Amino acid sequence: MSEKGPGNHHLPGDLSALSLPLKTVEKSWFRCHRREYDAIYFGKSGDLRFDAPDREFGVMYLGESPEAAFVETLIRGKSTERHVTSRELHENPLSEIRFGHSLRLVDLTESGLILLGADARICTGGNYSVSQRWVLALWKHPAQPDGILYCSRHNLSLRCAAVFDRAGGAVTISDFGSLTDLRHRNLLGQLLDLYGFNLLH
Repeated sequence: MSEKGPGNHHLPGDLSALSLPLKTVEKSWFRCHRREYDAIYFGKSGDLRFDAPDREFGVMYLGESPEAAFVETLIRGKSTERHVTSRELHENPLSEIRFGHSLRLVDLTESGLILLGADARICTGGNYSVSQRWVLALWKHPAQPDGILYCSRHNLSLRCAAVFDRAGGAVTISDFGSLTDLRHRNLLGQLLDLYGFNLLH
């Protein structure tokens, strides 16, 4: 069902006859997003892990909690510099997002990886061309899933979602503003302490 590609990463075979490990999710999601963009943004840059390889569709990345959104946006790529700045927090405000319908997500957090003939390198490996080929195969599947549920690369206990643009529609947005706002003082302090980061003004 799968074949080996460069670097021993597994690439998807024909998934059309396979029953996908789908999880129906009805909950709020969170995003730290660039201030110049709307909270609802389905990107087609091809630069991120689960982007469509040739811009066949847009993808929006979400976290299951404010912590997941913070980790995926403001900590990712900072293996050596142990700080975030007030400017970064201001430029990446937090929003809560709720879809008007349940999301049917391909579950890559538990046994779903084995059922697909895959492994965690899809979610944690550095070769994005492999994960993008997987996401394209899943997007094309007759079950027409709304996206993918996966574990954060930086904290495997956190769940994230890559939602396809076909899942858009009635969406409710709550703007939480910058994590530097006084109302988020305790939350920001907890996140900085938990990950051993400092805040630079």
